[in-house]
Amino acid sequence: MAAAFRDSDDEPSPPPSPTLDLRYQDPRLYEHLPALVDGVTKGSVTSRTTLVALYDYTDGSIDNVLLRNLTGVAAPAVPCQLKVPNGFLPPTLAPQEYGYELKLTYNKLLLAPAVRLQCEFAAKELPGSAPYLTLVLEWHFNDYDGSASGIEGYTHDNDGVVRFSAGPATCSGFNKIGQHREKFNDLEWQVVYHLKTYLKCNNRRNIEFRLHDNALPSLMGRAELLEIRARLPGGTGLLLPTIGSVEYAAFGHEELVVHSKRDGMRRAKQLMSSSIKHAMVPLDCADTFSTIKEAGVQLAYSATIADAESREALKLWAAPHTPHKGRLFAHGNFAALGVRFGRFGKLGSIRDEVHYRLPRELQSKMLFQLPGSVKDVRVDGFLMSDTSGLPSHDAIFLLTSKSMEVLSRHAADPTSVGTQYFDVQFTPAYNSFTYASQLDTVARLQREDSKKWHGGLLNQAHDLIPDVDLTSDARISAEIKANADAWLHRWMDWNAEQLRVIDGIKKAKGGAVIVMGPAGTGKTLLQQALAIYFWKLGYHVLALAPANSNADHLAKELDIVRARDQELQDLKFCRLYPGSRDFGLQLLEERQAVKERVGGEGMSGLSFHEFLVALEELKNTGWFNRPYGVVEIVVRMALLRKLKLKKRLRDDRDKECGAAVDSWEILREFIQAYQTKTFDPRKKDVVLNYRRAYQACKGHVISLSRFMITTTGNVRAAELLGYWTSHEYGGKCLGVMVFVDEAAKDVEANVWGGIVCETWASLVKGVFMFGDDRQLKPTNTSSKDKVQFNAYSDRLDVALPCRLVREGFPCFRLLEQRRMHWVVASFPNANFYDGKLRNGPGANERLDDIKPGFKRQLEMILAGQPHSNYLRQKFMAGANEEDVRLVWIEVKGERRMAASRSMLVQEHVDVFFNHIFPKLRGYFSQFTDKKDMMEENVMIICAYSATLYAYRDRINHMLARDNRLTRADMPRVLTVDSSQGDESFMVFFDGSFQHGDTIGFMEDPGRCNVAVTRAKEVFWMIGGDMQYRFRDSGLKVANHMTRYKWEVDADGRSHRFR
Repeated sequence: MAAAFRDSDDEPSPPPSPTLDLRYQDPRLYEHLPALVDGVTKGSVTSRTTLVALYDYTDGSIDNVLLRNLTGVAAPAVPCQLKVPNGFLPPTLAPQEYGYELKLTYNKLLLAPAVRLQCEFAAKELPGSAPYLTLVLEWHFNDYDGSASGIEGYTHDNDGVVRFSAGPATCSGFNKIGQHREKFNDLEWQVVYHLKTYLKCNNRRNIEFRLHDNALPSLMGRAELLEIRARLPGGTGLLLPTIGSVEYAAFGHEELVVHSKRDGMRRAKQLMSSSIKHAMVPLDCADTFSTIKEAGVQLAYSATIADAESREALKLWAAPHTPHKGRLFAHGNFAALGVRFGRFGKLGSIRDEVHYRLPRELQSKMLFQLPGSVKDVRVDGFLMSDTSGLPSHDAIFLLTSKSMEVLSRHAADPTSVGTQYFDVQFTPAYNSFTYASQLDTVARLQREDSKKWHGGLLNQAHDLIPDVDLTSDARISAEIKANADAWLHRWMDWNAEQLRVIDGIKKAKGGAVIVMGPAGTGKTLLQQALAIYFWKLGYHVLALAPANSNADHLAKELDIVRARDQELQDLKFCRLYPGSRDFGLQLLEERQAVKERVGGEGMSGLSFHEFLVALEELKNTGWFNRPYGVVEIVVRMALLRKLKLKKRLRDDRDKECGAAVDSWEILREFIQAYQTKTFDPRKKDVVLNYRRAYQACKGHVISLSRFMITTTGNVRAAELLGYWTSHEYGGKCLGVMVFVDEAAKDVEANVWGGIVCETWASLVKGVFMFGDDRQLKPTNTSSKDKVQFNAYSDRLDVALPCRLVREGFPCFRLLEQRRMHWVVASFPNANFYDGKLRNGPGANERLDDIKPGFKRQLEMILAGQPHSNYLRQKFMAGANEEDVRLVWIEVKGERRMAASRSMLVQEHVDVFFNHIFPKLRGYFSQFTDKKDMMEENVMIICAYSATLYAYRDRINHMLARDNRLTRADMPRVLTVDSSQGDESFMVFFDGSFQHGDTIGFMEDPGRCNVAVTRAKEVFWMIGGDMQYRFRDSGLKVANHMTRYKWEVDADGRSHRFR
């Protein structure tokens, strides 16, 4: 029974092939390539290679300085003067006199070669200080913008004069000029105005620089320059192969775009064996793109390698050297399979360096033999993301294809301690839908019909991007607009920043509006209001979010708004879910019931499980758990008999078949047969007709909906592409407004997906991006540890709205927070939001007014530690609100690394359950309403998964020991990353800290910000004394968590527990 990897998208394996031919003309350009290895086999790179471990500049026999200079910005940049009609800028090399300095260098010579001019502005009163602003112009050796745009006639004479002619330059830094306007004198403005002329020229210009090599401080720097100049036109060496070629030729020979489709993306052999090769080194990713093709290369190939990493790592995991071990647990009406990983290969260079995590929402077939049996058991299941209540394992799969009764004899209670493990073989189904969608989006983004968005994509010169009035459309009547305007302004008592957003929709830069702010500042309210406003105007609204939880939250809030606002009774919206793997447990149980009812495994042939699940839920509960779901709306419309659709049905190839019929009538016929148990799934022709009718009705509902909610990863779902904004069923589309929630933590290609999707791209009038650029970045699954495969891995860390804002794109910042008590908000405000947040209504309520008696309980926890009676009484008498709301629980312990390379301080866990939990339990046990119990009011956030499992295992042990306790009596336990967007009345944060200079990835300010802003009223941290472990650490700037400890110490709120 060999484990297999199921992926219908994989091409057939090619026959064995020889090692790549890496011969080249210039022996020093690519001399590092032969030493690189296959990231999967750890052997030589061959034509089968999908991943190459990038060169890391550690081979002493390679000219690493030359390689760096050829693949990035060459160093050193040479002080220079630019010839202008009446002389030179600057007139002399005296930066203190003129306030700026020009320097000439080169960029990306082995990729897309360009001459680079840097204009550096530094504070005159601080000679030698770093520039506060750098303007960059680049003239390309390639025709990056059509014919005659590239450099011609390049010369560099013995007198240090560089001359060439070229079309318009690309740029960066110019968007930030406005931020420093008051610092410029007349001479500085003179050079700024002149440099700007190179951006707008329609004709070729002659350009001349006078270089001053003698101004370089190092002879070594001059020698490095000679190595570069020798390879440029007129140099003494071999000309760089990239000069005169198309830009990024290693990635394809198209002049202005890069191929971006899942089929045909270049593999390692092609990238490394042509005359112009991929250098296979990590490459820079800036906030601007020089050209459209550069954007395409970085976005497409960062996605391609990330997908290859995930795919290849999963294959290695599915074929372990020693078997994976599993154990069954009861989980509701299902069995869960806890898995301990065997030994398996990992991606790497020579050793297995890369730590591995399974893809989220992984679906897999599993094969095992239960203890005491020789019969093979085959099941389907998916990886669980929420494993609360189950013992910690390397992974836990929920089994969905076998009922609990089949496996019940071998499924232990989650709290049991038995060890009946057995071998498990996995056949995972790799889901490449998101990757394929990203490539399709990048292809669309490069097209000429997406040109209206290219200014924002390139992010070079915002002043060249026009402002757009998103409310202006001649087809909207004055009455409709007036009514919508009036509703928007009176719907909420908007604060000053929110009103600026509302006013800003009439002057949106390039049709884009960016709104940033922490949780509790009203982003969701604004998104709801603006989306409804444009729906009222008659537009189609597409509301997107990176996660299902975000999309669900918006749908639930809109459902509440519709119920309470009489003016919105006719508001109709649909939530399109990605698929059955995203059903909650309740709906999965309904799905299991459907299988048992209509023929077990034969159900898979129906291909509309989702519809049957909805029918089963309606039968059992009389209503839908999510009434705004597309499927549920289809059921409701069928039963209400309000719609008709008399057309020919379509087959699986989207071809019309049969005579014209009313699809809704056929669907009602099926519902009746299903409800009366007269439906026979064995009649394939009948089933096929029902399924086609269902698809037609689903398309009808989607086509009639002007308000659609889904995830950014699902925006290219077949249902949306086929039906939304379609005129086929009589629907009309005035235009599309795209809303992206949490855009600051989504991969850029996903954000563009809803904007340039071919079905409605020409109809998109505007896009709104909401988020918080001070918290977590997008999830980047590419390896960045000891070995790296993705040359553009850094691109996956950069969110579209964040790079726009960093370059000065207009951004509305919401500053009034109403979620956190002011004591809890104080530190994040000062350290992450520049002290600009203000506390709104509700940020200063007394603790006893919210939860009577809770303050006293917290005082007893803190006073119950090893204090003298005098100190204990003194604390109890003098403790105020601030003293119990913000606390550091100081615990001396040992920071250990688990087998999974995750960190844990067991003493932190012991202190919580031995000294804190009992009194919390004593307080919350008085309540019986779930919303008042501990689960809904107390959250533990852990920096590491090993810590999370330690807390959860302790909770499971307590539940097993005392049958009076339930899950509602326990705190929720989450990781930092999974807690973003969540909140709780009281939060404990265990970062596994002992020393201030060893806090791991909590050094990241964004992750730290998330951790310390989840509490609404009370925030306690558990950690060590945060003294430095290493002597030289005091020379560095203290990280945020160490500074937080210092601040709590200074306020007398640090309590030593152990």
